[in-house]
Amino acid sequence: FGPGGVGHACEFETSLLQVIAPQMIDSAAIPARANTPTPAWNASDMLRGSRATLYRPLQEQSPTGVFGTPEAATAAKGHAITRAVIDALLPLLRDVAI
Repeated sequence: FGPGGVGHACEFETSLLQVIAPQMIDSAAIPARANTPTPAWNASDMLRGSRATLYRPLQEQSPTGVFGTPEAATAAKGHAITRAVIDALLPLLRDVAI
């Protein structure tokens, strides 16, 4: 996932949905990436923070409501994300198990 690839209705979320409920995805309706440019110091997504933050509502960040690159999503990425989450949570759950 490149910068800005993890946002809203993005590559990350669409990849997970391809694993969880692929019948809910209308591939023909997925818009191309349309993130509005932002200064480099404000570039961020859900996985990477920016050096500083300029608040902008989602409609100013993307004309489609999609923030990221959903067309780059794959079920294989969804499986990899799922595995990474499970691997990270298992030790935590073992530590708090009574």
